[in-house]
Amino acid sequence: LKRLRFAAFDIISWNGQSVDEPFAETWKRIVATFGAGDRVHPVEARNASDCSAIAKIYGEWVEEEGAEGLVVRSDTAGRFKIKPRHTLDAAVIGFTESTDDRQGMMHDLLLAVMREDETLQVLSRVGGGFSDELRRDMLSDLKDMVVESEYAEVNSDHVAYLMVQPEWVVEISCLDLVSQTTRGGSVNRMVLDWNRRDDRYDVIRRLPLASVISPQFVRRREDKSVNVADIRVQQIADLVEIPLLERSAREMTLPKSEVLQREVYVKQQKGETMVRKFVMWQTHKAQESEYFPDYVVHYTDFSPNRKVPLARDIRVSSSREQIDSLWEEFKEANIKKGWEAYVGTNKELAVPEPVPSVASEAPPSDLPNQKATKKPASPRQSPEKKAGGKKVTKSDSTDTQPPNSESSQPTAKKAANKRAATTSVTKNKAAKKPVKKAVKKATPKPKKKSD
Repeated sequence: LKRLRFAAFDIISWNGQSVDEPFAETWKRIVATFGAGDRVHPVEARNASDCSAIAKIYGEWVEEEGAEGLVVRSDTAGRFKIKPRHTLDAAVIGFTESTDDRQGMMHDLLLAVMREDETLQVLSRVGGGFSDELRRDMLSDLKDMVVESEYAEVNSDHVAYLMVQPEWVVEISCLDLVSQTTRGGSVNRMVLDWNRRDDRYDVIRRLPLASVISPQFVRRREDKSVNVADIRVQQIADLVEIPLLERSAREMTLPKSEVLQREVYVKQQKGETMVRKFVMWQTHKAQESEYFPDYVVHYTDFSPNRKVPLARDIRVSSSREQIDSLWEEFKEANIKKGWEAYVGTNKELAVPEPVPSVASEAPPSDLPNQKATKKPASPRQSPEKKAGGKKVTKSDSTDTQPPNSESSQPTAKKAANKRAATTSVTKNKAAKKPVKKAVKKATPKPKKKSD
């Protein structure tokens, strides 16, 4: 706590009244109020008269001192962020195809980096930066590389990625990397083991990594291959702090879940087979990680005649008694007249007993007449603003979007009244220490030692 500081950079209201005045006047208030403070003080800032002056400050604060970026503000031009784009090399491990009028084109790619133990950790998805011609060519090639996978992930349109052999390396750019959630927790990403013998991906566990903000495809890196050196996870650790990088993911496997009950019911309607499936399992992981409950009940409802064919629901509990009660409630609410037991009850039909496994989100593959539809994918855009710049502030990671979101530069808010533009540059340094400071100038983020 003794290291914690706050750097004031704006005034929203003063004595209960909203502040609507030229920023030069606001800045005078900030300096007069906090100028002599230690733990609370004005953010470091400078005035700039034109773009060349802003560029000079950027070179000093960002390129030389390693700050994350600048915040530029002007009463007439608005507010902007200026940040360097980072580039990363990653392996392509999956893809989705576009739908509707863009059918026949690749929609987006699923990317991973490699840990020191040669496991692949899911990093991000990228859907921008491709030409239509490149999307067609990539889709054609990627379809020939599809493999089996124990792990499944869907894109923003809820379309599942088809996993592919980890052969391609691509370069992407991004605005920022975020390694913590808004509550201070780690951003966990799945670690996979590529089984070369069986040509499939096996799940290991989730471990801390980072969220990639505004990823854009740059190019294929045909001069690189999928190995620890070319797609190393240390690229991420050079920019943000990542816990547990030095640990081998293979040695950190979690206990296996145990299926306690599984029941499947079917019903024929209009020539189609509807399926309702219930699975209860004990995770055996509650003592290992805060992200796992003790017990889970998963309900799958598949009806090809519905607008949305696949519906799912889930319940969790730390009590076996409560999870049994939730199981019965699910069945009572969803199994009515006409549903026939298929697997898991004493009334089940004469079908081969399936191998117990943790709940799948897809209907059983051995049932006839099943149809699955994919939700149409919508084109993505990640616009990016460039500063024309007046007032410049060094930005801190505390104002970044939370994980699992892709955001672009904030839109400039133009002042209603035109005023004389005195360009000022605000610089705020973020501490190099683990404690985050709500300040505007940020010095380089602490780098983790190589794993």
